[in-house]
Amino acid sequence: MYRLRKAKAGPRPERAAWPGAEPAAAAEPDGRAEPAGLTLPAGLAEPTGLAEPTGLTEPTGPAAPAGDAEATTESGPSAAPAEPPEPTGRDAGPAGQDGPAAGSVAPAAAAARRSAPWRARWRRALPGRRRPAASPADDAADRAQPPAAATPTPASAAEPAPPGAASPSAAGTGATLRLPALSLVVLVGTAGSGKSTFAARHFRPTQIVSSDALRAAVADDERDQSATAAAFEILHLIVRHRLAAGRLTVVDATNVERSARAPLLALAAEHDVPAVAVVLELPEELAVGRATGRGRRVGADVVRRQHAELLASLPGLAAEGFAAVHVLRGPEVVAGASVVVEPEPFDRRAEHGPFDIVGDVHACRHELEKLLGRLGYQIARDDEGRACGAHHPGGRRAVFVGDLVDRGPDPAGTLRLVMGMVASGDALVVAGNHEFKLVRVLRERRGGAAPPIAVQLDRPVRPGRNLRRTLELLAAEPPSFQDAAFAFCAGLPAHLVLDDGRLVVAHAGLKEEYQGRDSPRVRQFALFGAVTGERDEYGLPVRLAWAREYHGRALVVYGHTPMAEPGWVNNTVCLDTGCCFGGALTALRYPERELVSVRARRQYAVPARPLRRAG
Repeated sequence: MYRLRKAKAGPRPERAAWPGAEPAAAAEPDGRAEPAGLTLPAGLAEPTGLAEPTGLTEPTGPAAPAGDAEATTESGPSAAPAEPPEPTGRDAGPAGQDGPAAGSVAPAAAAARRSAPWRARWRRALPGRRRPAASPADDAADRAQPPAAATPTPASAAEPAPPGAASPSAAGTGATLRLPALSLVVLVGTAGSGKSTFAARHFRPTQIVSSDALRAAVADDERDQSATAAAFEILHLIVRHRLAAGRLTVVDATNVERSARAPLLALAAEHDVPAVAVVLELPEELAVGRATGRGRRVGADVVRRQHAELLASLPGLAAEGFAAVHVLRGPEVVAGASVVVEPEPFDRRAEHGPFDIVGDVHACRHELEKLLGRLGYQIARDDEGRACGAHHPGGRRAVFVGDLVDRGPDPAGTLRLVMGMVASGDALVVAGNHEFKLVRVLRERRGGAAPPIAVQLDRPVRPGRNLRRTLELLAAEPPSFQDAAFAFCAGLPAHLVLDDGRLVVAHAGLKEEYQGRDSPRVRQFALFGAVTGERDEYGLPVRLAWAREYHGRALVVYGHTPMAEPGWVNNTVCLDTGCCFGGALTALRYPERELVSVRARRQYAVPARPLRRAG
């Protein structure tokens, strides 16, 4: 008789959450059932502005009393990963094989697993390595798109694949690859696939780190495989220093094996930059003909082995931790592709203001209208008399530090006003932790519709009293407004860098080494701040006093922690003056550094502890 073996269960289907987030379920102080009123159409398109690496988790910990400005569950950061090991031995494979030595495969892969972006929730959000600041002139030069050999023709973009997909999406002929200005670009392809030609066509020579060139630098011959270990030791060192300096870096090596990509992903995670894979997949025999016919002595068996490794790697590339994977299949597609290097959504250095930065509104729409009027803005209203925008005749723009919703009486009216200002170019907004929770709950209620980067929730999210009230109020709005509000909140950046890097706005603040960078730990710090893991006498998280140690060039404006008055500490200021708790709504006029406040009409929520003073 034959014994039937029970098949192993496959991976559990992923559910959707905030873009790039992998939150733990947070039980609010009040665990009552959610209202079923607010639902979103299954076909609602997800915003694409936050295609981020996964790994962001809302801090967890003991539940705090309801109604406090910090009554979300939080936990302290965890240990930072060790630096990735370098290759230490010669590859035992046939001559011509490009990649780190075989002796370094296991430790390199282990290092990447410990510190790749999708494991970044285990990384420490405490003060880390201080990076040298680049000058504005250097920043501008590095963000400029490198000249191409020929003017590319307009074409469709190559779409990155979500983690867990069967294979990354392939780009069509003439595809445009859009790359973040600060990123690590990892070229993946066999010998003879045209990686060096592709790199030289689309990037500046100083941006390219080539394993062949480094072998030649070590041994006077790029074909000398005995120099491979030394070449990759130097390659990783150069990549580390370029990323630390905030420079776009392109790695020109085969990178067909996971063990070769692992240390590169670890370096990207270490320096809080996204890693992007650009795969050049050519027909095997074409690559064999090119590699064996150009005097490099790369054997046909080596190229075929590399091609097999490449095909085996494709389905899991995105899950390794790449923020995006672009696959160019065939010589015509490779030759016709164009590259556009563009700033991230949070990089608004070219915008110089003047700005009016507004603290945590928390659905206090009446106070917001009054504050904008005092700042000189003219309120626009719709046919029903509702505020739907505001414009300053002097050209000033508002910047909101997040937490537009919850606790106050009118979340829909607040969103309608701010969304109108953003649509007309009169305002910028960063995400707050309350927008994060709102989007997380709405995504879950939609039955797991995939965001730009799909993630899996451990268990259903249980919103607390404040969020349930917000959901009830939003449910009374038309579906079109609900859709627009969801897309708006889901597309908000975690921080903004403005005025040539002289101004940074983040909901909970941002350390100097995180400014202008993007990773799960950067976004977690910007949304929630850093905590010690302890609780104070009110049961609330004890926060790390990062502002006391801050000596950065940029003025950091934030909110999140309610104060009795605006809190100036070093070159930072907290604008959350507890409007929803009966305090005031405060704005900072920049660059004048003038504070303007309006008192709350009444107290809408009860804080779990008295509002404190800065310091």
